[in-house]
This record gives sequence, C-alpha cells and structure tokens, in this order.
Amino acid sequence: MAQLGARFHGMEEVESSNLSRSTKPFGFKHLGIDTVRSNKEFDLIPSRFQEFVEEKKYLANVSDNTLENYKYAYKAWHHLVPEDPKDITEAVLKQAVIAMQKTGISAISVNTYIRVLNTYLKWLGTGLKVPRLIEPKFTPKTFTPEQVQKLLELRPRCSADHRVALAITIIADTGLRAEEMLGLESHDIDLDECLIRVRLGKGRKGRMVPISIPLRRRLYLYMKGKAGPLFPTRTHCIWSYRNSLRHLKLFCKRLGISGPKVSWHTIRHSFATNYIRQGGDVMMLQRILGHTSLQMTQRYVHLQTEDLRAVHDRRTMLR
Repeated sequence: MAQLGARFHGMEEVESSNLSRSTKPFGFKHLGIDTVRSNKEFDLIPSRFQEFVEEKKYLANVSDNTLENYKYAYKAWHHLVPEDPKDITEAVLKQAVIAMQKTGISAISVNTYIRVLNTYLKWLGTGLKVPRLIEPKFTPKTFTPEQVQKLLELRPRCSADHRVALAITIIADTGLRAEEMLGLESHDIDLDECLIRVRLGKGRKGRMVPISIPLRRRLYLYMKGKAGPLFPTRTHCIWSYRNSLRHLKLFCKRLGISGPKVSWHTIRHSFATNYIRQGGDVMMLQRILGHTSLQMTQRYVHLQTEDLRAVHDRRTMLR
C-alpha cells in the first residue's frame, strides 16, 4: 500500500508539472499587456482605462449610457492603441483609424469611436487628437404624413394598445427620444402650462418641452387617477425599450406600415421634418429636440426632395 501510495503521489506531481507547462493564460499577450482575462467581459479593461471610466462616472457624473458607450468604443480600438501613453503616437493613431475602416465599419461608427478615443487621449494628457472622418450626407427616412395619420387615428383595442398609441402621440407631438419618453412620470406632465419636463435627457441634461392641446387632452384622460411612471408594466416597472419597440412594430404591421425603418427614432425624424415644413424655427427646434448645437439640428432636419423641387419651381425665372 505504501508503494502504491508513493507511485500515485508521483503521478500527481508529474501530471501537475505537465499541466503547469502546457497551460497558458489567455489575455492581452499579443497587445503587450500583462493582464490575464477572467470570465467577466469588462475585466478585460486595463487599469488605466478603468481609472478613466471611474473618474468620468464619479467625478464628471456622466450618464450610464455614456459609460456604456465608452466601453463599447474601447472594444473597437483597445487592440490598436497601446496602454502606455508614451507609446501612443500620431502614427499609431493613424494606423488605428485605418485598421477600423478596413473592417468595414461605417464612417459614422468610426467617428463615434474616435470621439471616445479623443476624450481618453485628453484625459491621459497626450496632447494628441484624432481628426474625424468625413461622413456621407444622407437624408433620414421618415414616415409619410399619411402613415403618421394612420398611426395617430388607430383606435386602441386594449390597455397595451392605449400605451403604444399614447407613446406614438407623445413623440409625434414633441419629438422626444424614446428613452426620454419611456422615463416620463406623471409629475413630469404640467397640464396647466402644456409642458413636459424631461429629466432623463441625453447627457443628463433636462429641458422643458411644449405639448399641444390635443395631446394635453389625451394625457388628461390617460393619467386620470394614476401616479408614478407614465408607462408602467404589469409588474409596475418602467416599460423597456425592447418591448416598446416590439409593440410599435406590431402596431405598424396591423396598419400595413412596413417602411421606412419602423422605430421610435423614425417618428422623431418625422416630427422634426414636419416642424420645418410648417415654418418652424430651427433654433426653437434645437431646444425642443435637446441638441447641444445648432449644427446637429441642421444635420438632423432636412428638406425632402419634393420640398426642394417645389421651392425651385416657385423661384425659377423660366416661364
């Protein structure tokens, strides 16, 4: 028995020795980063970038969405940009942008990643800045006026339909972002002044948005005797974006509306376009939409082809 035990113990030592020689940690060796990855996705983040994220969270008080954008962008260029600031050069950054473009990522997406990268480079104190790419100009797709009227005139069949119908009406009348609409609570609605207080705006920037008399009427009937979240679920939680979009698509399918892209943002585009078509002021629209610069609003809002043709027909000197 003693000999058998000794033999077994010797086998354990050999097996352990072989295992230690054959097992290699997986992580950032190809990046020159001496970090072993765990099963958690964002344990991948090196300490320097993690420190950057934590400072933005606790010192700059940026929103959770912004933090997620930081991490998402980091995954796009973390293997292209060295962790040590001393190794980051203009040539390295140029190659990083070229590598991202070679993967087929759109210029708009690359610019999104570049914005985060520039914020990180500034935090590191490198004095470097990556120039953004020229984005192709395109006309955002919107619902036609007839499609919007179909959406607004459909009579709800059940409580779930009432919720979707009101959400459509709010965005069509105010141009709120989906996240802003979903985060509304009863006390955010001022029926006397015809205003909605947006607390959960992009970048945690609040604003007051006007509402029309017809929307006030609908809100009054919907909110009567209710308090708390404007769009609660059966479990009294906030209506999620995914579920709300699924209900919107079912709503549009019932009406035979398949294009353009069915989304809350398409309704927001439709609101902005209609606002300009009806003679609305771009600077006022900027405040309503919650854009930080007028340039964003001018790019967001556009004149449709038929509008341009109509203006040209009125202005031409040919008769």
